[in-house]
Amino acid sequence: MRRAMTVMMATVVVSASGVYAEEAGHGHEGGGAAMTDASLIQVMHDLAAEMNRLQFGLFTGNRYQIERAARSIASHPTPKGGVKPYVKKNGDQIKAMVPEIDASIHGAAAAIADTARTAPIATLAARYSEIATGCVNCHLMFRDAD
Repeated sequence: MRRAMTVMMATVVVSASGVYAEEAGHGHEGGGAAMTDASLIQVMHDLAAEMNRLQFGLFTGNRYQIERAARSIASHPTPKGGVKPYVKKNGDQIKAMVPEIDASIHGAAAAIADTARTAPIATLAARYSEIATGCVNCHLMFRDAD
């Protein structure tokens, strides 16, 4: 039962960001700006899984898991064709705001990865909150919702 819950928690989908990273000229840490054959939805699902893995690592104090998940978030690939084809509304607002949001998300993820083995878990959790807030803000703009 415990193992099943762990697997289930690790596969629940949450949202993460990266919109217009390619168009903004942002190079993700670790060369993550590489183009992939994955769609935007597939990249977001992978990021969601990494957010869950990061959160579970924080819950359990698994510093290796925290470091790996954060590094993966900071270096995620750019979807095939970039994200511009997926933007149906708020294009100008998204293009203007995303570089700052993107830098915040990737900066927090890189900071977690770099300090995962030594920083207090509470400090790492605060950085996780920065990532989640950036993701939600970007997704709200993308969907034009509150």
